[in-house]
Amino acid sequence: SAAIRGNIGIFPLTSFELLTKLSKDKEDTVRQKVACNTNAPEKILLKLAKDKSMFVRSNIAGNSSATENVLELLSMDEDPFVRSSVAYNENTSVRLIEKLSSDDDTSIRLAVTKHANASKEVLKALSQDEQGTVRKSVALNPNLCNQIRAKILHSLETEQCLKICETIRQNQDTYPAGSLEAFLTLDEISIHEELTRSNPRGASWADEQGGSAASSRLLDKLSN
Repeated sequence: SAAIRGNIGIFPLTSFELLTKLSKDKEDTVRQKVACNTNAPEKILLKLAKDKSMFVRSNIAGNSSATENVLELLSMDEDPFVRSSVAYNENTSVRLIEKLSSDDDTSIRLAVTKHANASKEVLKALSQDEQGTVRKSVALNPNLCNQIRAKILHSLETEQCLKICETIRQNQDTYPAGSLEAFLTLDEISIHEELTRSNPRGASWADEQGGSAASSRLLDKLSN
């Protein structure tokens, strides 16, 4: 049955000869299993990288054993889900991550912002992305310098800024020394929040009272 063939296809000790045969199986589900096999040789993965099934190709893109040649081929795939899988693969190189950072699909650029191999140059470019979700994700990348992070935070609503600050504070061990320093004191941003909650006129009234300026003063600390 297809289920049995699929189990054989994903089994790490399956022989090259049998994997080759299963990579040609008529059932997509079987080829998908072969695509997930971390011991599948490059020759088989390269062939399956051109499979008609998007699910087969995306499984290869997420395979931790996929080589640079395989991932590069899939980084040019017509389906954005496949390219996104390449961007999420932990073994995708700095070079391919840089290439994917200019992809037209927002979900792929978003995946790039979360990758450990996203360089400072790539993050700087994405910090000016037209999509706010991408810019916010960049702000959470530990590889980003504090100056660029400050510019992103300046462009966000207070609530969004607070969420990013809190996330960094809770995961401070993953960020470079000094990243948390300006986030430890959120009193100035809290002023804006408190003024907003305590007055029926809301955020506009809080801004008139200097809450927005207080938020900016805190964020300015990051730029220095």
